[in-house]
Amino acid sequence: MSLQAILFPFLNAVPNELTLRGDSSMKIIGIGLFISFSIIAVTKLIKSDVFVNLGVAFFKQRNLEQYLKDSYSLFEIHSVTQILNYWLSFSLLLYVFFGFPGPGEMQKLALVITIPVLLFAITVGGVLFVAILTGESKVLYSLLYFKILGAQFLGLTFFIIGSIWLLTPINQSTLVLMTVILLSIELIFRLTKSLLRVLDLKVSWYYIILYFCTLEILPMLMGYYLYIREF
Repeated sequence: MSLQAILFPFLNAVPNELTLRGDSSMKIIGIGLFISFSIIAVTKLIKSDVFVNLGVAFFKQRNLEQYLKDSYSLFEIHSVTQILNYWLSFSLLLYVFFGFPGPGEMQKLALVITIPVLLFAITVGGVLFVAILTGESKVLYSLLYFKILGAQFLGLTFFIIGSIWLLTPINQSTLVLMTVILLSIELIFRLTKSLLRVLDLKVSWYYIILYFCTLEILPMLMGYYLYIREF
């Protein structure tokens, strides 16, 4: 059964104003963005200052753990909903990048769903593995926090640029460029914070190289491989 057939009962519920490009694929994107907006709204209801706290935590370098403990726990429902929004909004952008439904739709759909999960899970799982392997749990858990905060930040920005693309006449290549720029900004900022953090704690260069090669470069190479294989 195709994705359009599954969503057919809901397609006509999307207001025409949200589907300026005029086909059912755009309606699917519109439904996805509406769900993303709903998740953001629910997150705001759960914790009224959640996005202010996220902004502070995302840019904070020192005493981050204490701030997370006091003001912005990463183990509460508002954090989980933002990770869910990251997965959904990222998947919607990949749905555009890989092409709309046609022959081989289910294979493309599988990539769209799994790539955001893999990129997030490999880094998070890798941090936990290296922490157990090296015993440097204090340092590596800080890097794990950076990753979670980065994913939450990307979820919000992906929703924004997805909405802009849907409602304005910008082309797909511009959307790809905007997405790559956002991913690059988040990655460079996070790597800079991570490097400063491990240097501040005087961690061995061996562990630094192990971290960057295993937990940062490897997921990017896997994502790039999956993307070029599809094309």
